[in-house]
Amino acid sequence: MYKDISLNISIEDMIKGLKHYKSLAKQDLLRADQTAQPDLYKSHAESRIAIYKLLINHAKDETPSEVVEKALKLYENVPFISKGKANSHIRDIAHEHALENFFLLVGLEPDIQKHYWSLRPRIIDESAISS
Repeated sequence: MYKDISLNISIEDMIKGLKHYKSLAKQDLLRADQTAQPDLYKSHAESRIAIYKLLINHAKDETPSEVVEKALKLYENVPFISKGKANSHIRDIAHEHALENFFLLVGLEPDIQKHYWSLRPRIIDESAISS
C-alpha cells in the first residue's frame, strides 16, 4: 500500500454514492441506441456498471479503506490507452472512468491516485510513432 489512506466517508455513504454512479451508467446504457456509436457506448456503460457492482459487493463486507485499496489495485492494472487506441479498448477506458469517479466520491488524495496512475501499463498507438 502507498501509505495510510485517510477517508472521511462512511461505508453507507460509499455504497449510496456507488449506487448513484451505477444508476447513471444504467441511464447511459438505455440511451446507447441514440448515439452515433451505440455498441461502444453500450460497452462503456456496461463496463462502468460492472466496476460499481464489484465495489458495492466489496463495501458490503469491508471497511472503506479496504474497498479503496482494492479499487487502487484494480486501477493499477488498467492499461493506460493512447487516444488512437481508445475504441479498441473501450472497456479499459470505462474501468478507468469508473474508478476515477469512485476516487472522487471517497475524496482520495490526488497524490495517491497519481502514484497508482504512474504504475499502470501503457498501450500505445504504434502508428503515432514516427520512424
